[in-house]
Amino acid sequence: MNQKLIKHQYTLLFIFFILAFPVKAQEWIESPLLPDNEPFSLDMDGNYAIVGSPFNETDAGGQNDIDRAGAAFIYRLGSSGNWEFMQKIVAADRGNQDKFGFDVAISSEGYALVGTEFENAAYFFELNGNTWSEVQKIEGEQLQRFGVSVAMHEDKALIGAPGDDDFVGAAYSYQRDGNSGQWVEDREMKPPSSEQQGFGQALDISQTYIIIGAPFLDGSESGPNLGAAYIFTANGTFGQTLNFPLLQPGDRFGAQVAISEGTAIVGIPEHPLDDGGADDQGALNDGVLHPGIVGIFSGASWNLQKIVSPDRSANDQFGVWVDIQGDVAIVGADQEGLNANGEDFQAFAGLAYILERGGNGWSVVDKIEASDRDSFDNFGSRVAIGSFGASVIADDKTYFYRRCTEAQVASIMASSTSICHGESVLLTAMGLADGQGQWYQSSCGGSLLGAGNTLEVAPDATTTYFVSAGNCGAQVSCVDVTITVNPLPEISASTTQEMSGNDGTIDLTVTGGSPPYTYDWDTDGNNDFDDPEDLEELSSGTYTVTVRDNVGCTASLSIDLGQEMVTGLTIDNKTFLKVYPNPHTEGALCIELVRELPTKLTIKDLHGRALQRYALRGSEQLNLNTLPKGAYLLEFLFENKRLVKRWVKL
Repeated sequence: MNQKLIKHQYTLLFIFFILAFPVKAQEWIESPLLPDNEPFSLDMDGNYAIVGSPFNETDAGGQNDIDRAGAAFIYRLGSSGNWEFMQKIVAADRGNQDKFGFDVAISSEGYALVGTEFENAAYFFELNGNTWSEVQKIEGEQLQRFGVSVAMHEDKALIGAPGDDDFVGAAYSYQRDGNSGQWVEDREMKPPSSEQQGFGQALDISQTYIIIGAPFLDGSESGPNLGAAYIFTANGTFGQTLNFPLLQPGDRFGAQVAISEGTAIVGIPEHPLDDGGADDQGALNDGVLHPGIVGIFSGASWNLQKIVSPDRSANDQFGVWVDIQGDVAIVGADQEGLNANGEDFQAFAGLAYILERGGNGWSVVDKIEASDRDSFDNFGSRVAIGSFGASVIADDKTYFYRRCTEAQVASIMASSTSICHGESVLLTAMGLADGQGQWYQSSCGGSLLGAGNTLEVAPDATTTYFVSAGNCGAQVSCVDVTITVNPLPEISASTTQEMSGNDGTIDLTVTGGSPPYTYDWDTDGNNDFDDPEDLEELSSGTYTVTVRDNVGCTASLSIDLGQEMVTGLTIDNKTFLKVYPNPHTEGALCIELVRELPTKLTIKDLHGRALQRYALRGSEQLNLNTLPKGAYLLEFLFENKRLVKRWVKL
């Protein structure tokens, strides 16, 4: 998700977890660090995360310095459960102080959108294989500040232009054309009033709704920069203005926004009042002692629930950044001094808070901190959350966490526990909440295959699969299922070519699989598996047989049956052997030997039994009238070393 009012430069901290409710017990496991990349903005969706680095000066290869040209870094969730670097991207026309990466957005569909601060432009990238490539640049008008905020959902995109119309502001929605691959503008959105307000400074989009912040809207009598936030439908139609009572001057309501379907969240980090409207942390308008608050809006009328930090104190900046995914939200408090246990004060160390929606609404359920937290880390200055994880910006380091639980898996349901080689099977973890399972192969807690409640597999051999409710090191507990892979039958065939009309044969040999076998030839057009193993009296052509074994595994083989007629035999392109007439109907069978080579001839039947033998030298006429009609094999042995076989039809 995306929230767009960025003032300072930070480094990124990633946190990811499997969403699971209700939580029985949990802990956060720190993962390996990522290299620093001057992060400034971030977004994540599905298995992908993107980090904007507008102060980066090098190109995608780490060379060719240009002052604050900017870059973005894309990561993906690896099979080990850790986030892995994928690719650094830059603008094709990167220029001096463009600040490419000022804001970023990514879609699990394989699309990314990168905004700029001073280029009045935004760039679309698409994933092809394992490579992200720039596909389109969209430019705004001068002084629009077009591209300082961006958001994506699937194949839809938003770009903010808060400087439009002398800072009244605007936002533009785009839809990817499935035929051309181009991103096409389909709506311009404006605020319902024409005051200067920076409409579009912050924005986000879900499947059905859009939220756009206008943090610099002044109150008619209440003072400057109260701010506003507006709901639109996903097609750009204005819905309503969100109502947050008792806004104070300088609150800049709408500077940090996010939306997930019918629920929106807005952070107000400098708001001085608590959720009941009391000023218990210092005088109004002091600009220093504000602990912060967030507003969560939901329902058909976008009803408000206010949330404050459970250990609320001055200067916490609770709500400095917010994001939401389904029934889980994350809130940054980058100036919180206490750790997750409410101890060890370190000024501006920072925390991130996890909120969940329950039967009585939203509440804070967890707090996350860096293991080496220190003063002025500003941990939580930027946060994001996706289906499989969350990310948090800190001061100068990149951390990874994963969330695990002690919830137990009841069982695994498999679409089949016995399959044929080459088939796939769907595994479903029963008894878990959405997205909670983690899947392993061969051993519990070993190599991670995937996350979620289902897993589709196509093993090459019999394999045992495990699923757990989390990945907590020694706490991992799994249930397992073994998928038996049955080998397929193996088919080979020997043939007798057609000699003279419907006299070809096919003799099958089947091994492997699980005998006994049944056969289905394509000659009768029925898929009934009641055909004979071998075929005879065949004309030339292609024949296909499917063999099914005792457990239902099948294999197929196509056999080309040709037509063989003896015409002559050549050596060095010169014919030296002729046998005719063939087919032979009456009279003598003529054999011509152009060269007078010592030759032995053996005539055999279809079973390989020798019927007649001759010693030849030169041409001969053989009387075969004593042989019954049928096909016979003529074997010629020249000079006791060269064997030539020919068929003849009598």
